[in-house]
Amino acid sequence: MDFNASWRDAVERYPYLVQLPPFKTKWLYEAYEAIFAQVGRVRTVLELGMYQGGSVVLWRESLRCRVIGIDLSVPPKTAELLERYVKESGSDNDLFCFWRTNQMDADALGEIVKKHVAETLDVVIDDASHLYAPTRRSFEILFPLLRPAGVYVIEDWTAGERPDFQSPEGPIARVVHELIDELGKAAWPIQSIEVRAACVSIFKNPAGSPVLRQLLPARNRVGESFNAQPNGSSALAIACSDASLESVVMFDKTPLVTTFGSAELLTAVVPQDLLSRAGEYEVFVRQNGIESNALRFVVEAK
Repeated sequence: MDFNASWRDAVERYPYLVQLPPFKTKWLYEAYEAIFAQVGRVRTVLELGMYQGGSVVLWRESLRCRVIGIDLSVPPKTAELLERYVKESGSDNDLFCFWRTNQMDADALGEIVKKHVAETLDVVIDDASHLYAPTRRSFEILFPLLRPAGVYVIEDWTAGERPDFQSPEGPIARVVHELIDELGKAAWPIQSIEVRAACVSIFKNPAGSPVLRQLLPARNRVGESFNAQPNGSSALAIACSDASLESVVMFDKTPLVTTFGSAELLTAVVPQDLLSRAGEYEVFVRQNGIESNALRFVVEAK
């Protein structure tokens, strides 16, 4: 895929686009050619940080997919040209721009995705603040909404070396270091992280790879029940990501009767005999032949 060629073709058809360039370097173009070759079919791209608006046009022209742009700034002077492009290109239902929108606003981002993502959120690109806190928060909000095998891209992750992108929390590179650490701990459903000078690409696990985050509760006393059920058993809640109707919660090596609440929540019935001996027990999910990370459930002696 030749993004430079796509942009040149777009400018030939809509000459006024020369006034709102996408501001992507040749290194970014090369990176995106490799990234999109890996991610498969793209139906929806969400980009944080539009600046003058050229980049959202680039994605629309190159990928012919739905594009959502979000920016904290007020609409720039070029916004009128962007609106003109949307109408003339027939992109009214496929290109949406949201100005004055904070990338840390979970409610706003969630509502935008819910309303405007046609089928799946395949790619997220963060080219917004280049600061630690907003970048980290956006990842926490949007990565769970990304489809399995989708990709989350953080551009200009070395920007923290420049004085105008310093913050008390540390540089944006701290997000990258944390995610690499968390990859090793299976804290997120991340398949791989590719680091380039121009950007970092975080690829989400394919379907069938749930990640457990928290057990509720995570401990209990021998012989006692919790969230008691009519038959005397206990109900364990599991906060997770990418669960499915095929998910089965395992308590040590015992499969439990599992109820699918959502991709983020499972509940399982724990028979009382599994709580009769003190010790630490691994709880994990088996799904389509794949096992998740394990969390420890502690049964305490009285």
